[in-house]
Amino acid sequence: MAVDWKQISPKEFEEITRDLLGAHLGMRVESFGEGTDGGIDLRMDNGKIIVQCKRITGPFSELMSKLRKEKPKLEKQNFNKYVIATTCSLSPMNKAQIMQEFSKILSPDDIYGAEDLEGLLAKHKHVRMLYPSLWLGDAELIRQHIASVCDRFIDNQTKYEYEKIVKAMNYMVRHPLYDNALKILKNERALIITGPPGIGKTSLAYNLIWDFTRNSNYEFVYVGSDIKEAEQKYVVERPQIFLYDDFLGSNFLRDRLNKNEDKSIYNFIEKIRSSKNKMAIFTTREYIFQQASREYRYISGTKELKTKLVLEIKLSDLMWKAKVLYKHLWVNKAPADAIESLFKKQHRAYVYQSALMHVLKHESFNPRVVQWAVRKNADAASRDVLAEILLNGFEHPFGVYEQAFNVELTQNQQRLLLVLASFPNGVKEEVLRFTLEAIVQEYSDNPILYSADLQILEGDFIKSNLGYKNSIIIDFVNPGVRDFIYEYIRRCPSFFRILISSIRYASQANHLYELLQMKNTLSQLRGDFERELVDETCKWLDQVIENGVSDAELVELTYNIFYDIKGEYLFVVQKLLNNEASAGFSDVSEDSVDNYVQLVKCAVIEKKLKVELDGFFDAAFTSVHTLEIISVLSELLSDLDENEVSYGDICFDADEWQHNYLSIQEDSSVDAEQVREELDKLDELCRFDPCGLFGVSYRLLRKELEKLLEEKTPPDEEYDDDWYPPRPYSSEGEYSEIDYIKMFESLKEE
Repeated sequence: MAVDWKQISPKEFEEITRDLLGAHLGMRVESFGEGTDGGIDLRMDNGKIIVQCKRITGPFSELMSKLRKEKPKLEKQNFNKYVIATTCSLSPMNKAQIMQEFSKILSPDDIYGAEDLEGLLAKHKHVRMLYPSLWLGDAELIRQHIASVCDRFIDNQTKYEYEKIVKAMNYMVRHPLYDNALKILKNERALIITGPPGIGKTSLAYNLIWDFTRNSNYEFVYVGSDIKEAEQKYVVERPQIFLYDDFLGSNFLRDRLNKNEDKSIYNFIEKIRSSKNKMAIFTTREYIFQQASREYRYISGTKELKTKLVLEIKLSDLMWKAKVLYKHLWVNKAPADAIESLFKKQHRAYVYQSALMHVLKHESFNPRVVQWAVRKNADAASRDVLAEILLNGFEHPFGVYEQAFNVELTQNQQRLLLVLASFPNGVKEEVLRFTLEAIVQEYSDNPILYSADLQILEGDFIKSNLGYKNSIIIDFVNPGVRDFIYEYIRRCPSFFRILISSIRYASQANHLYELLQMKNTLSQLRGDFERELVDETCKWLDQVIENGVSDAELVELTYNIFYDIKGEYLFVVQKLLNNEASAGFSDVSEDSVDNYVQLVKCAVIEKKLKVELDGFFDAAFTSVHTLEIISVLSELLSDLDENEVSYGDICFDADEWQHNYLSIQEDSSVDAEQVREELDKLDELCRFDPCGLFGVSYRLLRKELEKLLEEKTPPDEEYDDDWYPPRPYSSEGEYSEIDYIKMFESLKEE
C-alpha cells in the first residue's frame, strides 16, 4: 500500500530509514541528535558508509538541488560509500543522473526512492507498525488493527482506554526515559513509574503499551479501581500486559489503602514477575509512593520495589518539549512565517533570546496548550504570530480550558476549581474539602465523590503535592489555569457570589477582598460585590470570634478589610482584639506585629474603643527579635501615653532579648552585607529613640555587630577582567540554542 510521505516529518523520515536499512541490510545503522550534521544523517560500517535522507515532496529537480548543497560538506568527510534515501519517486534515468553527480555512490542499489522504500516497508512490516504516521492516516489499517486488538480485550473499559492510546499516538513523542523503562519491564516484567503530575508518566506507559500490543500477541488489560480488579482479569494462559494508572490513588493519605491492599499489591507484582507471559505497568506520584513506602509493611519491606522496579521521572527534558512542539507543528502543517516567528529575539523575564527558547523554558509549558495554540495560529489573520500565541497561551490559557471546563466537567468539579481559586495559593486537601462543603452538599454526604472529582481534575487542572508534616497540598497545575478561572469569573460574575458564600478561612476572605482592590481581572467587579463581601466576612468573623478562635490570619484580615471601614464594623475590631488579649496575644509574630499595632491605633487611639492591651508589649518582644520592633513599639507607646490609654505593666527582659537578637545575627545564614544593614538600622534607631525606652543597650549591640561584621567579611578577592558569564543554556545537556533553532528550521524549509 502506497505511503503518504507528506504525513512524515523530516526527522521521522530519518528514523524510518534507519530502521528500514537496518532490517534490510542486517547491520547497525547509527543515527544522531539534532543540530549541525556535516552532511551525515545516518552512518554504517564504522563510518565507512554515509547515508543522506531527503524527504522531498516536489519534483526530481528539487531533490538534485538539495543534494548538490550537501557536496561541500561531504568533501570534508572521510568515507568509502554514499547512500541516498528519498521520498521522491525515481526512474532509472534519475538514479543514473545522481550517480554521475556523486562518485562514491557505487551502485543504483545504493539509491532508495519512494517505491524502493515502500517495497521495504511491505517486506519489513514490523518497521511500518513502529511509526503511527505511516499508517494512522489509513482508516482501513486503523480499523483492522483496532479489530484485531479489541478481540483480545477483556471489557469495554479496557477497549475505551486502548482507543485513547491510539488517538494519543498522533501527537505522541517517545519519552527520553523510554529505553530505561523498557529495560526494567523486560528484565523484571513489572514497572512502577513515579513522578510529579503532568510530567509524562501516563504517556510513557502508553508508549510501552502501544509497542507491546502492536509487536506481539499481548492482550492489554486496564485496571481502573483496585488490585482485586487486576486479579479478576488475570487469565493464566493468555499473554497479558496490565496498566494500573495511579495505583496508590490520589487521596490514599486520607482515605488509606483498603485493608491488606498493600499485601495484595505486593502479591500481584510477585505473581506477574514469576510468570512467563505477563507484564504490568503501575504509575503513581512520587510523594505518594514514598509515603506508602514508609507506612505500609509490604511496600516498605520490599527493597526490590524501590531498587529494581521503580523508574522516577524528575524533570521534563527540554529536547522532549521541543519534539512535542515540533510534532504539533508538523501534524498541523504550520506555515513558514509561523515557524520564522519562533526565531525572533525577545526580551522576557530579564532574558534576551529566541522566542523558541522562551516557549520551551516556560514554566507553564503544556502539550494541551501547544495543541490549542498551533491550531489557533492556523486561523489567525497573520500567520507570523505563532510565538506570541504560544506564550500568551501559557500565560493566559482561557481558550485552552474553556471547552473542557464547560463541556467535560460536572458542576461540582467546576465549583471545586472556583473555590480553589479563592485561596491565594495551594491549600491543604482537607481545607479545600471543608470549604467546598459550604456550597456542595454532595461532598458532605459522599466524601468518595470528592476524592473521585479530585482524581478526574488531576493533571489537566490541578496537582497535588506533599506539604508540611505530610499534608496533601492541592494547587492549580500551572498559573495559567488560575488565570483562566479569574477570567471565567469576570465573564460570569455570579460565580463570585458563590465564592463569597463559601468563605470559611481568613486567607480565603482576604484574598477575595484583595482581588477586588488590586488592578487585575476581577477588580472591575468591586462596585458590585465589595459591600456584599465585607458584610459576609463580618458575619463569618464575628461567629469565629464568638467561638474563641485566636489566629494571626484573622488579625491580618481584620486590618486589611475593616481598618478603613466606618463605625458599623468597628465592633468586630474591638471583639477581635479583646479575644486576642484573652489568648495572651499568642499569635504575635514578626509577620503579624504590624497588623496588631495598626489595629490598636485604629480601635483605641482613633476610635476610642475600650480594648484590653495588658500583655501585648511583652508578647511582641518575646516573639519578635528585630531592631524594627523597638521603633514600632516605642512609637505606639508614645501614642498610648499621649492619649492616656492604659496598657498595663511591661515586664520586658532586655538582656534576654539582646541575647536572642545577637544569636540570630551570628547564624551562618546571615552574611556580612546583612550585618552592615543591621548597623545602619541601629544608627537610625538611635536617632529615633536615643534614650532607649525599653532598656536595650545600643552600645552593646553596636560592639557585637561590629565584631560580627569583621568575622563575616571575607578577604578581598582578585577578579579576572577577562571573565564573562557563561553562554545562556550551556547547561541544557548537549544542545545549544542554535541546535534547537536548526531543528525547527527544517520545518520552515518544508
